Amino acid sequence: MIFEVEAPAYDEVRMNMTHRQALEVALRSEQKAHEFFQSAIRTLASAEVKKIFEELCEEEVVHQRLVEAELAKLPLEAPGERYDFGDDPVAQ
Repeated sequence: MIFEVEAPAYDEVRMNMTHRQALEVALRSEQKAHEFFQSAIRTLASAEVKKIFEELCEEEVVHQRLVEAELAKLPLEAPGERYDFGDDPVAQ
């Protein structure tokens, strides 16, 4: 279930990502994990398991704050700084 809980979507990570792009992917992943644990908590019957999931949920908030702090240190990207392209294919 890693792709459903915290890992970025399969096509979200690309070669040549900027530092900002990588941190934005990380932040979305932490938010996705938080949402997962929040929704799971509502369905749990066991108090012990619920407590564990609440702790995990709180940890995701801490992770989000850490990533946001790193993002805040970075300058905003200029449009030309995004590396959403690759080299053209060449003959072998």
